[in-house]
Amino acid sequence: MEEKTSEIIEEKQVDNTNSEAPKVDENEHTYHTVDAKPVVLKDNYNFFYQSKFKYFMSRVVMIFVGCLLMPFILIFTGLRIRGIKNYKKVKKKGCILISNHINPGDAFFTGWTLMRRRVYITSLQSNLGLPFGFGKLIRIMGAVPIPEERRQIPRFREQFIKEIERKRKILVYPEAALIPFCDHIRPFKKGAFRLALVDDTPILPIVYTYRKPKFLYRLIRRKPCLTLNFLEPYYPPTEGTHAYRIEKTMNDLHEIMSNFFNEKSTYFYHKKEKKKKNKDKNNEQKIEEKNEE
Repeated sequence: MEEKTSEIIEEKQVDNTNSEAPKVDENEHTYHTVDAKPVVLKDNYNFFYQSKFKYFMSRVVMIFVGCLLMPFILIFTGLRIRGIKNYKKVKKKGCILISNHINPGDAFFTGWTLMRRRVYITSLQSNLGLPFGFGKLIRIMGAVPIPEERRQIPRFREQFIKEIERKRKILVYPEAALIPFCDHIRPFKKGAFRLALVDDTPILPIVYTYRKPKFLYRLIRRKPCLTLNFLEPYYPPTEGTHAYRIEKTMNDLHEIMSNFFNEKSTYFYHKKEKKKKNKDKNNEQKIEEKNEE
């Protein structure tokens, strides 16, 4: 029987920290659905679509699914989009997008917003093994599996660079793990920026922030409403060693995104295990009874 959970919702007062938030491993996904089937990629696997027909059909499927789902998403998440003018500054160039990963659907939200310019979305290789055809669907819609085998990394990076040269957009999650409604921007992984440093390619930071549900949303949501924010494009440094440029790019973008998130997020949501809380309360009662005896 699944453990019941109680929901704790907190509105920001002075800062964005929450001492009551449960501690989690920030390198591990905390959102789990059904178990995926094992996925093995062939050595000649094409991570990105090589034919124009497949690329075109990918956009058609994305638009069709978006038309079905986005009205419900907009209603139930209260999704707002801000800063689209910043995207227009790089829409005619190859560009790498980076985003915090705080919702199971945030990749879809971003892809739908930019559907006029097809966006590839990096994903866990295991996601292609999701049942009920969902793994195949997200692949068709533009999911690009990050290979688990080290021998496939050079091929992946080679195709990654070619797509940037074709003026495609590729979304990367530098936090790596999905933690729903995380209350801060988590530390970035260097691996994402080893990919992201492609000559003078701009990086467009995207930050999902939280706001308090108001009006009718208060009746259907206890979790924060979401705002998708496009920030100013960032151009990585061109001087110094490769290791220095990776480190500086990673630190600069983490600071930019953290500052924006902390400033704009005004409402937070956390789950806390009720069973543990009840267990502690029962222990306290037993101790009191022994003391009385």
